[in-house]
Amino acid sequence: MELGTPVPQPKWYQRKRLVAGLVACACGLAVVAMCARESQQTSTQLVMKHLDEIPNGRAIKAELRKADAAFEARRGGKVMAAPTELYEYDSNCESYTGGTCSVQACHASRNATCARDWVRGHCLCPGGTCAGDDGACYPGNYQKVAENIEIKNVEFSTDTMYIPSGMNLVVNVDTHADDKGFATKFNLYKLPGLVSVGNAELPTFFVMSATYPDYVANVQHMGAVGLVITENLGSGWQDPEITSTVVCRTSGSKYQLGNMINQFGTMHWWYLSGLMTSSVASSIMTPGPEGQWKFVPDEASASTFPSCE
Repeated sequence: MELGTPVPQPKWYQRKRLVAGLVACACGLAVVAMCARESQQTSTQLVMKHLDEIPNGRAIKAELRKADAAFEARRGGKVMAAPTELYEYDSNCESYTGGTCSVQACHASRNATCARDWVRGHCLCPGGTCAGDDGACYPGNYQKVAENIEIKNVEFSTDTMYIPSGMNLVVNVDTHADDKGFATKFNLYKLPGLVSVGNAELPTFFVMSATYPDYVANVQHMGAVGLVITENLGSGWQDPEITSTVVCRTSGSKYQLGNMINQFGTMHWWYLSGLMTSSVASSIMTPGPEGQWKFVPDEASASTFPSCE
């Protein structure tokens, strides 16, 4: 017999190998089925939620901010405080006046104190006082003047304003916003102080989402026009002069909403465009019916929202 010639195996040996192979295949299939069943029983579905939507969410957020501040302070070395340790905010009170004190002290008219982090100094309201739209500190908290209201357009009466779930986005309207579960409810907080709009002295408000209580609606302008967006007041260093909104009465139960965009008193009024009715836009032009709004329900007195004139 030559080298390399295969040696024939007896039939009983071949049958034994075949049986062993079938048994191994059967065991393998059983293991795969067991693993699949076990995986199916222990599968988990991940759902993204905003901290404000879970139990104790706001307390958790406060602790996260403190932990972040402590980390930044340690990393910064010789610093007086981290920014998030200095800044305090909730729906009823804003501590930041919008002023800085990196070079000079806070102006006496603010009634504020200078608090420094490693970047610059900030003029903050001391305990028991809150910042007004004019950048001064006033005693007491903000006054909630409207709760869980919907804001509807006069010209496009079936459209309801809502804040998108992603936040920091353009404020929109939809004819079926309630049916779709959108965040259509708003709370209005009146800030102390008045701003000059034309010949009138008008109060300002935080137009705040009731669903996402850190998010306030205000204007992001691009010259003479702009869009109404959401701003996260809880992120720190948000100037109340920029994030607060003028709300005034035009006639009956119709209102105009607008934001002061610079120190020269230029107002951007909210309105709906016939070309782009899904988003709330803004303009320096005095709006017609498309820039007038209704509150539902509307229980405010004339003294809360004075005349726009």
